[in-house]
Amino acid sequence: MEECRLDQVIFLPAARPPHKSGELLAPFADRLAMVRLAIDGEKRFQCSDVEATLPGPSYTIETLRLVEKGIASSSRLYFLIGSDAFVDLLSWREYEEILRRVTIIVACRPGQDKDGSAFHKFLARLGYGLQGGVWRRSGVSREIVVLSGDFVDISSTAIREGIAQGLEPLGQVPAQVLAYIVKRGLYRADAGAATHHS
Repeated sequence: MEECRLDQVIFLPAARPPHKSGELLAPFADRLAMVRLAIDGEKRFQCSDVEATLPGPSYTIETLRLVEKGIASSSRLYFLIGSDAFVDLLSWREYEEILRRVTIIVACRPGQDKDGSAFHKFLARLGYGLQGGVWRRSGVSREIVVLSGDFVDISSTAIREGIAQGLEPLGQVPAQVLAYIVKRGLYRADAGAATHHS
């Protein structure tokens, strides 16, 4: 938010993420509640349940179209994503349309690509070149911004798997979210099919 001088960040839990089938996921209502608990008290953060209105899998392009309808026409829309998810972009529905519609802000995960060369090669493969600190592509009005900050290496998959094994992710999850997970019995191995996304 600070590096890109954003006025607001809207968190968008995926209702039915197509790339996460078979993973240990909590029901959408629980994930929505956890995001709301995590951002409580930060006025510039909002949580949207817009994906609950989409039929079928949660495709980013459909979500962006809905979000665009709900913001002022004078506002500029950005899409914040981790580099680990961004490198799968070529498998996304209408990914070229996503690149045309929004400025993408990418947060690189620590240790994933220490010097950034593999990630930079991926951007070059998409036709982007580094110009003035951002990645631009001829014929596309929106750029890609790679955040320069250092990020904490936290994996949501590892957290869910740890909870399933009885571990508490102390320091990795806000206390109020952890309390919610425990109270609802989310991600426990004995919860089985109740917490698996189908």
